Amino acid sequence: MPPANISELRSRAAKGDPDAQFALAASLSGEDPEAARHWLERAAENGQSNALFTLSASKISGVGGEADLSGAIEGLTRAKEGGNSDALRLLAALTALGRGVKEDWSAALAMIADAAKAGDAAALREIAILNIQAPGGENDGAGLMRQAGRTDGFAVSFSKLSTAPGANRLAGQNILTGCR
Repeated sequence: MPPANISELRSRAAKGDPDAQFALAASLSGEDPEAARHWLERAAENGQSNALFTLSASKISGVGGEADLSGAIEGLTRAKEGGNSDALRLLAALTALGRGVKEDWSAALAMIADAAKAGDAAALREIAILNIQAPGGENDGAGLMRQAGRTDGFAVSFSKLSTAPGANRLAGQNILTGCR
């Protein structure tokens, strides 16, 4: 947002506009994480789904305030129920790792599949990476990656890494190793 409009944004945020509150939080995030978190809390209280997801993510990391994993999971669950696929994917990751919830790979994979079925390209990319790792899944995984690449730039880059046999499997191993 151009600096000339920050005053208007602050005014709208103070009057309770959840989209302005979320935008103000985004504009403050680099310079004042505590103030950004304050506006995220306000926007989330006012029903802004992206703010609820972002606030929950900040509660996992502790950016702008104390870390609160149980509060993060509660917020992610509410955001997921509101249709936020980013929240669904983050809950899936926490479930797979057993962070704040019982570790359950089957439930985590089901969550990722739900997000992919809802058209979330990042979820489809994640399924493609897992599928590439599965024995005999390289071709199916590459096809899923191309499908995800229709709207996901990372998937496009991944699928263009190489056309050599086994290259997608190696790239998938490198990505998964970096995520551990």
